[in-house]
Amino acid sequence: MSYSFSEDEDAYIPTPEDAPYFSLVGNIIVQEYPENPESKEQLSDFENKLKLYDSLNHKNILSVNGGRKSSVHEGIESLEKHLTADSTLSWMQRLQICVDVADALRYLHFDLKDDSSVIHGNVNSSVILLNKDNFTPILHGFRYAVKVKRHSRYISRKYYGSLQYKDPAFESTGGLTHKSDVYSFGVVLFEVLFGLNASVHEDDNRSFAQMARHYYDEKRLDEKINDDLRKQMDDQSLHLFSQTAYFCLEEQQAKRPDMEQVFKRLKKALELHQSFVHPTAPNRLKVENMNHLKEALDYQKINEDSLHISLEEIKLGTQDFNDHNCIEKEGYWKQYVGKITHDNKHITVIAKRWNRNFPQFHHQFFRELKVLHEYKHENLVSLVGYCNENDEKIIVYEYPRNGSLAMHLDNASLTWVRRLKICIDVATGLDFLHTKVAMMHTNIKSASILLDGDWKAKISNLELSAHLSDVKPIEDVTSDDAYSILPKIYHFMHPFSPYDIEQGYMTRDTDIYSLGVVLKEFWFKRMIDDPSMRELTDIYIEDESFLGMEIFDVQHYGMYKKSTKLFKAVVSECSSREPQERPNASYVVTHLKNALKVQEDYEEWKPKLPKDYKDIIKLSTSPDTYNSIEMFKDLYDTFSKGILLKDGKVLFSLASNGERNEMISARMFSYKNGNPHDNWCIFPQSRFEKVAHIELDAIYVEGIEFRPIDNGGHQETKTSKEIEQVLKSNSNFDSVLISSEMILKGSINNDSGQELFSLTEVEGKKHIMLSAMAVVCNHSDSTLFDSKPSLESRFEKGSRNTT
Repeated sequence: MSYSFSEDEDAYIPTPEDAPYFSLVGNIIVQEYPENPESKEQLSDFENKLKLYDSLNHKNILSVNGGRKSSVHEGIESLEKHLTADSTLSWMQRLQICVDVADALRYLHFDLKDDSSVIHGNVNSSVILLNKDNFTPILHGFRYAVKVKRHSRYISRKYYGSLQYKDPAFESTGGLTHKSDVYSFGVVLFEVLFGLNASVHEDDNRSFAQMARHYYDEKRLDEKINDDLRKQMDDQSLHLFSQTAYFCLEEQQAKRPDMEQVFKRLKKALELHQSFVHPTAPNRLKVENMNHLKEALDYQKINEDSLHISLEEIKLGTQDFNDHNCIEKEGYWKQYVGKITHDNKHITVIAKRWNRNFPQFHHQFFRELKVLHEYKHENLVSLVGYCNENDEKIIVYEYPRNGSLAMHLDNASLTWVRRLKICIDVATGLDFLHTKVAMMHTNIKSASILLDGDWKAKISNLELSAHLSDVKPIEDVTSDDAYSILPKIYHFMHPFSPYDIEQGYMTRDTDIYSLGVVLKEFWFKRMIDDPSMRELTDIYIEDESFLGMEIFDVQHYGMYKKSTKLFKAVVSECSSREPQERPNASYVVTHLKNALKVQEDYEEWKPKLPKDYKDIIKLSTSPDTYNSIEMFKDLYDTFSKGILLKDGKVLFSLASNGERNEMISARMFSYKNGNPHDNWCIFPQSRFEKVAHIELDAIYVEGIEFRPIDNGGHQETKTSKEIEQVLKSNSNFDSVLISSEMILKGSINNDSGQELFSLTEVEGKKHIMLSAMAVVCNHSDSTLFDSKPSLESRFEKGSRNTT
């Protein structure tokens, strides 16, 4: 960018801190390479500053011609020399200069390509150079600038800048941050406004800043502003400019806006002043702060879509706007319920009618109409039509059968799952506005959320919405010119954080805080319309012992503690005082869905688990593993597959009908003649690593002896009367003669090999021998089932013991 220079002798004179490197040649500032540097540090400092200048690329930041001997700074006079009352700078020019310098500082703090940030460290009116032809500002004076990583904008070092611009927080922090530049720039803004140079009074470097804040607090700014300048100013523009400067001078760094926000607010102040100086033509719609011609074209486009509903039809449906039909109202509109004929259907609708005495009713009407016409979403209220007759401005919504959310905060029939789903709907609708429409709602509250017949939540009342790039003064929502209600009263009605109110303007993060208030209202079952009450609920949300204010009887509503914990965590994040600490709407949706998921899992799957499932887990071989399973469905699936208990000797499982099964390991059986447990061998047809190689030994289970069945035939023998009697008692066996000796040593099975008995003596007593299948299946509490075909099993049938 090139500049023209004047031969005026009253050109910029280098400041003391620049003196070692600067000299004045005519009207051009020359930064000279030190021929005889006092130290290596001085030489290194110069070279580092040249590298810093070379890395910056902004139209309002000094550009240099890198060279070993000199570098030329393009500029002539400083802003400092144009502050006084006799200056020719108009208010429009002053605003433009401030906007450009704010943009340069915003670039230094946020827009460098290498994820770094530059803290200027010496922002003042003398380091802002002005081109004399068009007064384009150029920021320089980077001798004390520091380049740091963007995520840690802090440097601990001595303060070298001008005292009257010094950050008061420096004494306590011992260092500078990007908010230190914000404070210094705030001093410059009041210099521009008052037409005065900041001065240090009796070594009090804060005297000018304190004076400026005092006059602002007392609403006496006009006493300090030059009369000629004041006559040029638009009241709205002046208010936004002075308020921005005031916030920059906050004592605490956290309360100051960042340069991104300062830039947007000053740009808006400039636009307001431009609209004031160049008013719209009288034949255009009188809409403030808008591109009126664009709105007219938008309206024409909407009109072509045949959405217009006659005023007569709406009057007929609402009984001529009868008070009995009024269901909601604010200072500038009322909502009426009524029935109209539309698209050959008789439907129930809400007619939102603006007060024609309200100055901005045109703007609000067209803003909401345009958004609802262009953007459709399941969580935004649906547009039925509109009316624009006889200066009436009416938007017609679909009728929400369940009214507004504000009507149901204490509705005992709303379960915790239903409440979570409503909250998710609201957050989803807000996420759509922020990401797809690129707008902030600015007025999220329970009364603005409508509920249809299926309890689906829909966001309404978008008349105050604004583009995310806009600077939306908080007074646009918290004040009402038509009714002259004091802003302090509206702070109770609108869910804004104390920080947002102090900041004076709204952002996307303001919506998130308001969403947090809605979530808290759902939790506490009441409207939270008092700032002190909001602070109290913040404490209760984070404190687990706040049962006195809790809306739910947790046991009565079946609320799962983990679900409520996730919910409260989201609420706490939304309620953060610092806007940058609040999450975005997408984050809120994700975490609310997690809270819903665990609650639904709790309600559906926990009842299917054994009541003593925790005790069963304690008996398992891996209790820590099972206790780490978070979802009840996963735990149920694990129980269905089976878990090992009692040192791996019992497999506990749940059947599909909820019955409990316990399978005992074969190792738990004892063997005749005391065969040891190590008498196991590998059996090639088995899927188990080890199987019992019993070798025809008997197994005793609770007094019943089991022996392996020989599938081969048995010799017919004679039997004693005693044995014959036993055989006759079983109708499934034919009466045969078997010798007592053979019976004692062998066994008898039927033709199918499914049943058998045998007599033997153990410790001198006679025992009946049956097959394991017969024992299990003939037990009164056992059932036989057919095993499903499995490649892993060699058995065709199995049994389930329900004891």
